[in-house]
Amino acid sequence: MKRTIAALLLFIALPVFAVTAPLTLKSEQHKATHTIILSNEKDHEAAGCSATAISEHVLLTAEHCNIANAVLYLDQTVKPLQHPLEISERYFDHQDHMLIVLPGVSFKNFISYGACAPLKQEDHYYMWGNPGLLPNQYREGYVTGSIVNPLDDAEIDAVSSFLMLSGPVVGGDSGSAIFSAKDGHLASVLTYGINSGMFAGVYPLAFTSEQLAQAEGRGTFVYVQDTRSVVNVTAPVQTVSASDTTLLHVVESGATPLLLIVLILALLIICHVSRALLCVARWTSARIIKVVKYVCRVCRTLKEVIKIIGNQ
Repeated sequence: MKRTIAALLLFIALPVFAVTAPLTLKSEQHKATHTIILSNEKDHEAAGCSATAISEHVLLTAEHCNIANAVLYLDQTVKPLQHPLEISERYFDHQDHMLIVLPGVSFKNFISYGACAPLKQEDHYYMWGNPGLLPNQYREGYVTGSIVNPLDDAEIDAVSSFLMLSGPVVGGDSGSAIFSAKDGHLASVLTYGINSGMFAGVYPLAFTSEQLAQAEGRGTFVYVQDTRSVVNVTAPVQTVSASDTTLLHVVESGATPLLLIVLILALLIICHVSRALLCVARWTSARIIKVVKYVCRVCRTLKEVIKIIGNQ
């Protein structure tokens, strides 16, 4: 009788465990996803993407999000950005995927890279991304098929055919981890938005075991920890509404201050010239010559100012 009751209880409990395990895995994956901004202020370059922690100090994202000599900001989308993180190493699999090593951060939630078996047509997937740097947006869909000849894009370092996924994607979603809805395993990383983001394109993951070991500090050498304060990250902390006017622009430009100076100087010239034209009927030829010479001097000064600023 006791054995019968025990078997009955086990039979009832099995469906509960079958449902709980995937939900627990999905929760851990969600906590491991992040918004990242790579910024090189000197060269006025920046990129905002999505990324997933796969180790205590390692993020997985898309290679086309890479910015040379950049620092990285985590889970921030509004200025001023805080806690810039130095990138000690980058690894590429030449399928538009990148591993970023961050000694100055300690991720408390990360996923296992695992076997990363690719998806196939009709398989279902899910992801968390940051479209337009609006953080923490969940989507799911299915694999519509594959393309034998990849798109001709010089910015994408990849040679394989890629899978096309249903579901909308936007700039900022690049680098999002793609998970299998069947068993939750990591399947790929988002690269493309195709046909204005109506479809997505992903390449197969191809990091070697040596690259993974080296990135995780299990290779032939170990990265020295950053001497600055460690930033502990447990989950995305910054939320931004779609109407927030301070949302960070992914592409920044250093030309705005220059343009403002030029406009101010041009406005001053126009004012002087306009005043002169209003009174020209009452002027002698000598006074007109003086005004012309004055305007010429102002124009030369403006030219020198623009030249000096441009060389800085």
